[in-house]
Amino acid sequence: MAALLAVAWGLALGLLLCVGVSGPWVCATGLVLAFKLALALAWQGWGRDLVSVREWLHVPLYVLAKLPLYIGFVFRRQKAWVRTDRQ
Repeated sequence: MAALLAVAWGLALGLLLCVGVSGPWVCATGLVLAFKLALALAWQGWGRDLVSVREWLHVPLYVLAKLPLYIGFVFRRQKAWVRTDRQ
């Protein structure tokens, strides 16, 4: 969901910069802020003993490190079927 929000926000920013339409960017920014607020409230209520602040700060770096894998999944799709060995 976070990745889709990021893509939507980026597309809306592109519309704002290229065409000058600000409505989609304002809407996407509001959705991103609401998502961040929901994550913060859920973490404060139930996740503090499971995930530390330090681990939350490493999430963007983890996602950036995984971007080549996600891009490869979209553009270099596996076309051959790989059968799983059965025992």
